[in-house]
Amino acid sequence: MPVTIGSDGNPQLIVGEDQPQCLAFAARDIRRNSTGMHANIGVFSVEGEAWDLMASNVFNVGRSAEQGKLCRDAHRRLPPIPKNLYPVEAIELEMVTFCLWIDTQWERQRFEDVQYEPDDTIPSMGYALEPYIQDRGGTIVFAPRQSGKSYLAMVWAVSVANGLDTFWLTTKRPVVYVNLERDPDSMHRRDEMLRQALGIPRSNIRWLHARGHGMESVARQVKKMVDDDTVVIYDSISRMGLGALNEDATANRAMDLANWVSRSWVAIGHTARSDESHVFGSTHFENAADVIVRVNTEHKPSGTIGMSLTMTKANDQPRRKPESLAFDFGPSGLTAVRKALDREFTKLLATSADSAKPRLQSLIDYMQMVGPCSATEAADGTGLPRTNISTWFNSSGLFQVNERRGKEIIYGLKEPTDG
Repeated sequence: MPVTIGSDGNPQLIVGEDQPQCLAFAARDIRRNSTGMHANIGVFSVEGEAWDLMASNVFNVGRSAEQGKLCRDAHRRLPPIPKNLYPVEAIELEMVTFCLWIDTQWERQRFEDVQYEPDDTIPSMGYALEPYIQDRGGTIVFAPRQSGKSYLAMVWAVSVANGLDTFWLTTKRPVVYVNLERDPDSMHRRDEMLRQALGIPRSNIRWLHARGHGMESVARQVKKMVDDDTVVIYDSISRMGLGALNEDATANRAMDLANWVSRSWVAIGHTARSDESHVFGSTHFENAADVIVRVNTEHKPSGTIGMSLTMTKANDQPRRKPESLAFDFGPSGLTAVRKALDREFTKLLATSADSAKPRLQSLIDYMQMVGPCSATEAADGTGLPRTNISTWFNSSGLFQVNERRGKEIIYGLKEPTDG
């Protein structure tokens, strides 16, 4: 009996198909790990279009003891006709054939061997949201805790789901937001606040709330919800529940599942308490992503939060210039989302210069305390090299010439202006 691929894309073997009642073997969740090929295998009694499950188990398909136990469990529960037609020994023989096919052929038939020709049409580089969400790509956006990452991800989600070009060029796509972290009522409030803040009739986001559950629990359900164009957003990596985040196996499993579920995805990550320069966990999280976006935030006493977006990785495209958004909050929550004003968030501008970030911020803090000064005075006051300060004064865009005192030029911080 030949093994065939069912409508769900998984292998199956039907025994006695010419009989009114027959047997079928089906497998799903097939995966290879260090100990061999594993699968969830079920034995069914089939009559017409009805498949009735007799027994199932998840096991290493190369283990004969597990195969035999499953066959005996299934045979004991079969209806009288197939039970008489198929003794347990015959079922075991078919099970051996089925498991051997999975172990030796499943991976071979899943992947296509291709060779590109010079006259082939080259697929274009597309975006659901340019430049941060590539078609057929994965994006990780990360920041410290309580920095507004989820709000940013929701703005991305609403923009894509509605084809909204307020902040970025978008191509309208279905969006599924997988909420692993927060109570559904909280996300409902955020959805409504964001809808009002952006002035749209509805968010068009499809929500899957699974707080307290992990990626393994939701992956199959999400896959059923999506098509090739759907963008899936995971909130967040730390709630995927696949193991310790600094373990390579955890990162690989998480990213493999994300790639299996949908062609385009976004995952929210956190930073370590001691290092905000990269995603917390195994380096394989970052290795798997096509685009990585670091978010820095600045909180104003007025309730406004500034977020700067810096691309730290960009496959098949140039890294873009950092940009900043402003999220205005009132007593009841979010009231507006907008492009940040020019020089509105001075600290965010400073953090966009990666290599010089700590020293440049020290200069800004010093000048906010003492006011305008010369490069020499700033060097004496901060202990920073005068040559670096002169470079920042002239090329960072954060400072302006206030006056000249003989040969000395006095610089001050630029004030925020509309722009």
